[in-house]
Amino acid sequence: MGLPAFLLMVESGYGSGTYAPGDTVHIRANLDPQTMVFHHWAGDTSILLDPEEWNTTFILSEHDLTFFAVQSTVDTLTYIYEVIQGVDNPKNVYYLFPKNPVAINGAL
Repeated sequence: MGLPAFLLMVESGYGSGTYAPGDTVHIRANLDPQTMVFHHWAGDTSILLDPEEWNTTFILSEHDLTFFAVQSTVDTLTYIYEVIQGVDNPKNVYYLFPKNPVAINGAL
């Protein structure tokens, strides 16, 4: 008789499937980087390594789970592209600094 399996549903993302308890599971939000901004994961986020990252992991416990990627649509973003010389090879770099950035005080 095989190990028990539990169902993982990932809404607006990747990683849905059937997993055994103790499996390390990797989930990713499915978003268009030109028009969408990821906010956080919804569901039992206490088990996520980082619930505010679009790409995170967790250890599956013994029950079915559902996660939903909370994201919003924004105006089309235009990234700046540069090639920067790495140690051995040139690297493609895309970046965007918002017009009105907001700082967050991390020393709560």
